[in-house]
Amino acid sequence: MVSDRPLPSLQEVQGLCIDDFFAVSIESRDAPLEQSRSLSALRVAQGIYDEFQLEGSPHKDVLGADEGKVVGACLNSSKRAAQLNVCTAGSPPEKRFGLSAVSLHVAQLSHTSDSLHLCLLGGWTSVLVYKRSLMGVLQESFKLVDPSKINPQRPVTVPLPRKVAEELTLLAVLAPLACSELHAEYMDEVFCSDASMSLGAFCGATTSPEVSQMLWRSSSTKGAYTRLQTPAECLLERLGIREPLGLAEETLVQHPQRPLALRFDFVEVFAGSARVTSAMSEMGYVCCSPIGLSRSVELNVAWVHVASWLLFMVSEKRAKSFMVEPPCTAFSIMRRPALRDQQFPFGFDLSDEQTMDGNVLAQRGFQLLWTGLQEEVTGILETPYSSKLKHLPSWGNIEKHCDAASCRTDSCAYGSIHLKSFRFLGVHADLEPLSGRCSGDHTHVPVQGKHALGSAVYTPLLAAALAKNLSMGVERLKRRFAELDKLEVDGLECQLVNEVALTSKWKVGKVWRHRKIDHINFA
Repeated sequence: MVSDRPLPSLQEVQGLCIDDFFAVSIESRDAPLEQSRSLSALRVAQGIYDEFQLEGSPHKDVLGADEGKVVGACLNSSKRAAQLNVCTAGSPPEKRFGLSAVSLHVAQLSHTSDSLHLCLLGGWTSVLVYKRSLMGVLQESFKLVDPSKINPQRPVTVPLPRKVAEELTLLAVLAPLACSELHAEYMDEVFCSDASMSLGAFCGATTSPEVSQMLWRSSSTKGAYTRLQTPAECLLERLGIREPLGLAEETLVQHPQRPLALRFDFVEVFAGSARVTSAMSEMGYVCCSPIGLSRSVELNVAWVHVASWLLFMVSEKRAKSFMVEPPCTAFSIMRRPALRDQQFPFGFDLSDEQTMDGNVLAQRGFQLLWTGLQEEVTGILETPYSSKLKHLPSWGNIEKHCDAASCRTDSCAYGSIHLKSFRFLGVHADLEPLSGRCSGDHTHVPVQGKHALGSAVYTPLLAAALAKNLSMGVERLKRRFAELDKLEVDGLECQLVNEVALTSKWKVGKVWRHRKIDHINFA
């Protein structure tokens, strides 16, 4: 709707709301329509829509009218309304008076149908949203028919109680008043309400009309500052399984608690010499203390609480990358007698202690890798290329995922005197740069005797390559966190609402008991 009101300044626009606009629209309308500044502004907006080929609804525009329907609401700022110093918004009059006539006829009947009754309630509900206080008239009417049992193809006749007929008659009489006065003054009191399973209540506090007006503008979303309990939480509380804290417990002195975990850029599990941790530290990343029995007996990954802590770190992204190097003794092709083969990847004898230890530690590594896969955290699992670890079902389940990959890396390509090939399985990691094969232009020192133990340690070049690969995953998560920190959060919480709630002197307005056990959260 376009009026002859001069265009507001920027400061006025920032504080403009619908009641301001239509309250001033009842002022002088003597200026010709063509000279209207608001019509001129509308034409500028339409020109921009045409320039950028944006679709609009020009056929719905109401130009130069004192009253009309805008977005389903009938707005009335006519000269007669101006003389009464009002500007109203409501359902179209023809709808209100039509419902009024039908309701009066139905109220005279002894019976009605379930479909007709629900149609009437639906019509009245859409009308009364413009005058919420009249919703209180409908008490018995909503109890007459169960909507879940309605069959539109086979309407059912139901008796019409006199209480329901009285409510329909009262609404029919009050239909002309079922609209909101946009020029009404604000109260000098604000309210808050809540309910429990058995009680309901509201409180009030005195304030100025100006503050009430600003609160109305900034509090359009009901319950914006309250997280309601879910029906499941309410049921648990009702059964006594989830009891709320009592007053005595709430007033107890709270002592600082030990944090569940720190935050790291990298953690190395079954670390051994921890060469990768050293390489990550040299790159400036925050590294967790290497996890493994060689560091402490308390760092046994086979223990559930240690594994749970590691899984928590990865799932909460408190560890932004990780490396897993499970012991290979039980999976080695050099083990005599052999403990397993491709047909029996979990072992020939599950009661054998070494077999079971190997299975548990391997699955701990796969658990971490799967968690990283699901949580988009970069992780790499390493095992000797000839190891039978690759025959375990968990390896195949992870490797076939689109965000997982595996590669072979020969140590001699990274400065080792041994061929010593490793197999890497990574999630959310690009292993292509890590893949390095023997060039074939040199000889290798056999892995035996005094060289056996040292061959399992990564060379400095290989450790640096692994660290560089893992660092890309760390930087990816850091960029994502930085983007999340840039989210516009202005307006998600109103400081005025918080200030009024904390500083006002609240008084209980009324407390009532529900007729049956119920809760607003179930609505």
